[in-house]
Amino acid sequence: MKLIPKTPTEKERDLVQLQAQLRGQIIGAYSQCEFLLLDVGMQARIIRDYWKLNIRYHRKLKNRIAQAKALFSSPGPLNKYNARAINLIDRLEPFREYRDFFAHAFCRIHCKRDETTFVYKMWRVDDEKTNRIQKQFTQAELVTLERDITLIAQDFNLLFAEIYLNENLEVFSRDTNTV
Repeated sequence: MKLIPKTPTEKERDLVQLQAQLRGQIIGAYSQCEFLLLDVGMQARIIRDYWKLNIRYHRKLKNRIAQAKALFSSPGPLNKYNARAINLIDRLEPFREYRDFFAHAFCRIHCKRDETTFVYKMWRVDDEKTNRIQKQFTQAELVTLERDITLIAQDFNLLFAEIYLNENLEVFSRDTNTV
């Protein structure tokens, strides 16, 4: 028997678009935070107080987080931001798995009369074992995740703009209107 795909309805197309938009927002907001965690360390390498930390580029987020925590908790000009930075990092950490899921998973949308479910599937290697994992979300849950990570990213941007401007680091310039 040959399967013939049906043409999606307007509602189905709208749901695909919504899912793609929310997924992109979640990944994008998380990426902002990832970048700032790495960049503050790379910018701070020039500050004598941090030379002993051996700050370097890290690809893995857990290493970026460890490096940022060490940077903010060490004596030096960034220490005054320690409590706020650690709070933001702690708020970000629960989103790590969502970021991986939304970046790498396949999404299938299940439409029912009164509820839509977004089912994400991906493969992951844990302890040398390959597993197929799945998570599902309602539309309301996806919207809430997007809102929460966007608020965290906004807080990261505000704190790091303050740090970069007050400590004369590079990314944010006093001459431009940076959002």
